[in-house]
Amino acid sequence: MGLHNLMPIIKDCLIIITLVLLVLAVLQIKKLKKTISQQTQRRLIPQLALDLVFVEDSRNNGIFLKNESFFLAKDIMIDDAVFTMDEYGFKKDLTLKFEGVEFLKPQETVRLNFKVFDKGHFLDEVTQKILPHLPFIPMNVTACFLNIENVKLKVLFVKKKENFYTDSTEPLQESSKP
Repeated sequence: MGLHNLMPIIKDCLIIITLVLLVLAVLQIKKLKKTISQQTQRRLIPQLALDLVFVEDSRNNGIFLKNESFFLAKDIMIDDAVFTMDEYGFKKDLTLKFEGVEFLKPQETVRLNFKVFDKGHFLDEVTQKILPHLPFIPMNVTACFLNIENVKLKVLFVKKKENFYTDSTEPLQESSKP
């Protein structure tokens, strides 16, 4: 077999190698596009924070929700937060029911309005006097909201000692996109 007879075989091998490289490049491009899309989505997630402020004789006391990102959060609905009051050895399960927040601009903070309930019964006096007790009560608070692309998100705040910490922020499976 001469060199002349090997040329078609070499061309066929080069074509096959080129096709394999092309397929690998297309697969890598798809993978990179997916990563870019995920990173873009992640950056569009507003970062909400919950803060409990109680200082004796201050009008600035309350539970505050802050948007610490550069993206609008809207239709914020805060789930009922069940907690246990343990005063003088007497334990009582109570529920904080929060009003929703229509929207929260970037870097904006709002005081949350809430009411205290005991087994479905509104406790007006307890609602007015609960704030000094809250710094010492552990609790979890969950909120659902939409980002600027109407992707529904859920954030979990965990209160340890006197502060709330953001445990997780994640998209929910269902999307409210039209």
